Amino acid sequence: LMRRLGLCDGGESPDVRVAKRAVAPEGGGLVQLQCPRAPQRIPIVELVDPGKVKRVRGVAFSCRVAPSFSNTMIDQTRAILNDFTSD
Repeated sequence: LMRRLGLCDGGESPDVRVAKRAVAPEGGGLVQLQCPRAPQRIPIVELVDPGKVKRVRGVAFSCRVAPSFSNTMIDQTRAILNDFTSD
């Protein structure tokens, strides 16, 4: 997708980094995107056939709740996303 948008032509690719996590209501999170070569205009991309999901990876993050909440969140997310994977 980034190649189609013209963001990673050549050897350099964009770098996305979560610098600071935050939760509502205070907020204050910070995500940094460094793009070595940004086009003047990003073209529109239309996904006609998205295909199957190969793999799902992630990190569960919770704040000020019981640890069992994170485990439940992980289990329920897996149950939903397993229908979309090819395994």
